[in-house]
Amino acid sequence: FKDVAGFERALEIAAGSPAWGLDLCLGCCSEMPGGAANVTAMIERFGPLGRIFYVHLRDVQGTVPRFQECFLGEGNYDPAAVVLALKRNGFTGFLLDDHVPAIVNDTPYGHRSRAHAIGYIQGLLKMMETTGAA
Repeated sequence: FKDVAGFERALEIAAGSPAWGLDLCLGCCSEMPGGAANVTAMIERFGPLGRIFYVHLRDVQGTVPRFQECFLGEGNYDPAAVVLALKRNGFTGFLLDDHVPAIVNDTPYGHRSRAHAIGYIQGLLKMMETTGAA
């Protein structure tokens, strides 16, 4: 898939199958031409249909063909705005961290980078709870 239209076509081909849904990788969406606007478009289009099954919180700077992974909140989209948009558009699935940037002296799994991602996600959830958005 290279754009939101490709996902629209996949939905059309699935012809209403309840098994069709998205593992919505925010990094992949925002690295497509169009950047962060793709993230918003995907959430607003597929969220109300119940077609977002789960969300990978991954961030990148730049778009294809020049992009690189970065820590959450340092990339193309605003993670707080995204979780609020997911809520507004009916998302009831789960959020998870995805692969993370490599840092010096980290493990191959990226324990230190993942700790940052998980802490960031916890902060997003706490923001939703304290603002009444959850």
